[in-house]
Amino acid sequence: MNDFHLRSARYLAEQLCLHVLRPGDSAVDATMGNGHDTLRLCRLVGDEGKVYAFDLQIAALDSTRERLRLNGMEDRAQLYHMGHEHMLDVVPPPVRLVLFNLGWLPGGDKGVTTRTETTINAL
Repeated sequence: MNDFHLRSARYLAEQLCLHVLRPGDSAVDATMGNGHDTLRLCRLVGDEGKVYAFDLQIAALDSTRERLRLNGMEDRAQLYHMGHEHMLDVVPPPVRLVLFNLGWLPGGDKGVTTRTETTINAL
């Protein structure tokens, strides 16, 4: 299968993050997964910024927490074991960027995926 479109979408998202986020900003990773995007956002917001990341699977939080720890970024992120539809309940404004990478957790439970209803509510 040709993954050109997936690579293009990922590249576009990365470029958007680079152009929008500044040190000190707040950002949301609405679909934490294994923490690759969370780590990227943490690097961009710097020591004074904050990243709020959400996922329904404990495995995602564990993987992300370890990835952040290994990169010295654990203080830059707040991880939530809840769906992204609850972000307004816990994330203080202002937020400069909200990132969604919809689907399922690679290596996780394929029965747990992002759902249309909750994503629309989050938006």
